[in-house]
Amino acid sequence: SLRLCKLANDSGKLAQTCSALGSLFSEYGDSKNALTWFLEAAKIAEVTQDIQNFYLTHEGLGFYYYDRNNFEKALYYLLKVDSIMPQLRDAVLAAKTLNNIGLCYSGLKNYNLAKTYYRRALQEYTRLDMPLDIALAYFNLGSMYNNHNQPDSAIYYLDKSLPLARETGDL
Repeated sequence: SLRLCKLANDSGKLAQTCSALGSLFSEYGDSKNALTWFLEAAKIAEVTQDIQNFYLTHEGLGFYYYDRNNFEKALYYLLKVDSIMPQLRDAVLAAKTLNNIGLCYSGLKNYNLAKTYYRRALQEYTRLDMPLDIALAYFNLGSMYNNHNQPDSAIYYLDKSLPLARETGDL
């Protein structure tokens, strides 16, 4: 597939293939090769200025680093994703990115910024009528407050999350 993309001079497909290889290596626990392919895909997407592939590769790198508790690097890539959202024009992906940025800030114990991003995500999920994601944003806010030793706020948001999760069949 890589060879065909190179022969066809199809940078978009090449970035997608590199990203898919990164995901595959990541699934099988080969972090070194996963990172190599994710970075190659991101480089191609940046050079070609392909917004869709830029989103996919940088979001993938954000998840890669988040899964390894490297919240600073995850945040670096997710903030790059957030910066291209107006060009991508996908409100669902934008809302999910806001939530993921909130997760990174929470992991870094920057609870004020985590709260800001979770609330922005919640606002978008509400506007888009996405009940499962609304429940997730409430859950993330509740978890953040719990981690920040604010049990009353944690209970408030977790109590908002649970009924929505039940209604959507997530529990």
